[in-house]
Amino acid sequence: PEYPETAIREAVINAICHRDYTSTATTQVRIHDDRLEIWNPGELPLGLTIEDLYREHSSLPRNRLLKETLARADIGERWGTGTTRIVEACTAVGMVEPQYSQEQGVFKVRLA
Repeated sequence: PEYPETAIREAVINAICHRDYTSTATTQVRIHDDRLEIWNPGELPLGLTIEDLYREHSSLPRNRLLKETLARADIGERWGTGTTRIVEACTAVGMVEPQYSQEQGVFKVRLA
């Protein structure tokens, strides 16, 4: 595979779990020639920055019940380690670190 399965899995789980379900926008997986992007409606909770996502940080789920359900089903975890797992999965195979960003009410993960 061109991108680490762990990175894609974590990014999709995070997009589903942390999206803003009051928004009518869709969660999107965008495949380009040179990158893979996962977009979801919603921005980071107050107090959490883009820079925080590259290191150990608190878990601040937007959808706590969904997060707990995914964790109990062994699909997600409870500790706020998804974004650092994505970083570790990419760098372990020699890829650059993922890019996290938010704009226009959308959170994005870019793997290149």
